Amino acid sequence: GGNFVQSGGTLNLGDFDDVELNVTGNFLQSNGTMYLGDFYDANLNVGGDMVISGGTMNCIDAFDVKINVAGNFNHTGGTFYLGGYLTNELNVLGNMTMSNAAYTEVLFGDSVINIAGNYTQSDTSKFFLADENDSVLNVAGNFLLNGSSTSVFDLNYTNPGNGTVNLKGNLSVIPTATLKANNTNQAIFNFNRTDGVVQNINVQSDVPHIDFVVGSQAYVKLLNNLRITNNTSLTVNGIFDADDKKD
Repeated sequence: GGNFVQSGGTLNLGDFDDVELNVTGNFLQSNGTMYLGDFYDANLNVGGDMVISGGTMNCIDAFDVKINVAGNFNHTGGTFYLGGYLTNELNVLGNMTMSNAAYTEVLFGDSVINIAGNYTQSDTSKFFLADENDSVLNVAGNFLLNGSSTSVFDLNYTNPGNGTVNLKGNLSVIPTATLKANNTNQAIFNFNRTDGVVQNINVQSDVPHIDFVVGSQAYVKLLNNLRITNNTSLTVNGIFDADDKKD
């Protein structure tokens, strides 16, 4: 299929009208600014991978935003704003990877992000899930934070944002990376696998303001001490195995 390439300039798709952009190949942005939607609905369908390596992808002026990626979503630089005024939806059938100095913020309308593979974040990248809105991130694979001391995944960056992560795979956070909720609003991290396969938790840093919930059919095993402090809680409805954790 054909690729969409933006390496500079400003592109405004959907100026006061509904817009749909269909890319049969890969979506590649390395520089410049794209505005997707302007006070109307905006749909982006990518048949291959979506790669943002620089510039700014801006969806905050649309009413409803829906982005479908048949491959992987690789955010390796630049800024991605997902934030229609009413609803936002991002569906990734592969993996979502954030690296280098990539910055993603979800804001304004209620948002759902569905990742069929793994979510991996590294280097100095930052992801803010809920900024003055309610946002849900569903990850069918693993959730891996491998970043440096300035890398952060924040469930609710600004009041009154409410952020929720639903995870079916393993959770891993290395000591230098940060998983947190900036505010004391609702921030829930659900382990919701239902087929009996064990979900491992290996968190090696503090996790302030997050409510961890083990679903009624989930089997979760703790590999390291989980620091339940600073408005963090743990609710167990299924099986929570802490026997093999490291001290």
